[in-house]
Amino acid sequence: MPETSRLITALTRAREMIACDRDIAADSFSIPGTAGFPDPDEAEVIAEYDEVLALIDVALAEPLADRDARQRRVGQWVRETFGSATMLWLDERAARVLEEAAELAQSLGVMKETADRVIGYVFSRPAGEPAQEAGGVGITLLACCEAMAVSADASEADELRRVLAKPAGHFERRQAEKRAAMHTPAIRSNDGALADG
Repeated sequence: MPETSRLITALTRAREMIACDRDIAADSFSIPGTAGFPDPDEAEVIAEYDEVLALIDVALAEPLADRDARQRRVGQWVRETFGSATMLWLDERAARVLEEAAELAQSLGVMKETADRVIGYVFSRPAGEPAQEAGGVGITLLACCEAMAVSADASEADELRRVLAKPAGHFERRQAEKRAAMHTPAIRSNDGALADG
């Protein structure tokens, strides 16, 4: 794994641990009868945690600020976690986009019947040009995030940091569960081994 990737992963995991310690400290201060941290005072302790977290956030934001850089990092992560064959399997990549779009729609209250009608409409029409359709996905997501009053860019960067902080085994187990549920096969890499992703 390149040094930049190691640094991002280490900083992300460190941030999660420090944030957890900060929350534990804050909870201990709010419990009647607990001594907490007598010196410095409680507010100063929390402020110190917040300062460290802010510094880590700045360090994490820099290598992921550019969207093309994030795209390369995601590609690298998929290769490292699932293998190059899975990274380049376009059916799989497109299915994951469809899955995440469906999960976003579901989270916003779209019913399965509506989703079925949308899928039926799309597949009743001729297939589009992939690069243009990818742009359409991006623009539609921006419009949706604008309506939600959230930053698409920040949400994407935050999700990437969350993903990078988890061990590869977490995603390998999830992919095995997805394949079983959706009845989709694993593919074979160049050396003949099964590859999930």
